[in-house]
Amino acid sequence: MGNELARHAEPIDANREGLMVRATFTDTGGGWAVSKIEPLPTWVDLSPAIRIVDLTAVLADPDLTTAKRKTYQSAYNRIMTISASVTPAMRPTSSVNRVAARSAAAIAGRS
Repeated sequence: MGNELARHAEPIDANREGLMVRATFTDTGGGWAVSKIEPLPTWVDLSPAIRIVDLTAVLADPDLTTAKRKTYQSAYNRIMTISASVTPAMRPTSSVNRVAARSAAAIAGRS
């Protein structure tokens, strides 16, 4: 999420790309488990105003200009390639997700 928050002195495509993650938690009866992880690829548009672009949604727009589509599709492809390379660490059985599930349970008032 850093690229969504930072303002780079010289923006380039690589520092305008971002990835957010949506995690779905399931109550297992004895705790919580991550049952689904979804990558949410993003792009920071700088004009006319700074905004976060949901690449999945914008690429579905048939009215998107050819130039924007090329830029967004290239970013989407790079982000999803990187996302796929780290998928094993995001599996529900990983220690990362067990910690995330415990944190979510604590926030929800369950432990």
